[in-house]
Amino acid sequence: MMATSRSNLLRSLNDCTCEQILQELKVVIALLQQSTQRVEDDHIYLAAFCEVLEAAFTKGLKSPNSLFGINKDSYWNWIVSLDQYYFNNKHNPVLQKAIEEVTSNRQVHTPLSRGRCFIRVALNAKIISVPVEQLAKNHKLTSYWYGADSIISQDEYKKLLISLLFEVTAVDFSLNYQHCSFLDETWIIPVRCLFILVFLFVVSVISENSSAAIENIRHASLPCRSSYTSSGNRKRLFSSTGWCFTW
Repeated sequence: MMATSRSNLLRSLNDCTCEQILQELKVVIALLQQSTQRVEDDHIYLAAFCEVLEAAFTKGLKSPNSLFGINKDSYWNWIVSLDQYYFNNKHNPVLQKAIEEVTSNRQVHTPLSRGRCFIRVALNAKIISVPVEQLAKNHKLTSYWYGADSIISQDEYKKLLISLLFEVTAVDFSLNYQHCSFLDETWIIPVRCLFILVFLFVVSVISENSSAAIENIRHASLPCRSSYTSSGNRKRLFSSTGWCFTW
């Protein structure tokens, strides 16, 4: 299938039906599977995949803990509650560790950013299908969090979602989830550039007997090597760190 533009791929996800969201998810997963290397933060289809996956998680999501629907709940709220429910008296230690990674992350503070951070952690750990599988085992919990129009509450769509997410575990991800304070705003990873700025100053110091006072501070034009020159009773020191002192 030919790759579509990102704007077409993510057309009005909030208005999409369950079938459309799952179809979009299938498309972006196929695009990720074409990668011959690890999927990192700058992968062209990573943000698209995460946005479609988030649409699948939020489709039909209820707000059981909100006041008159003002404080809308996030899928993170049901994910973080999964460690309270042990199915067949067993818990998933990898899932529990992923949840702990998010709750201890000081970069994320809201349910939205924590949910998005969890998706990144789960992709790295290859457990992105596990939360849905765990939730699906508890029909009462599922109906508490999702309405009848959701993907997760309908057996056919839920099975397809789990199957698609299981396919994603075959893709290797290497995503940064430690520096993710931007997740409240966007899935797009900001480009990080390192600029080394060298500020050079000439500090003129008047020296008389054992006393000294700064006479003038001005910018120097170029960095100089560690050395010094002397002119009369003034000496100028050029340091390797870019500082230039005159006294």
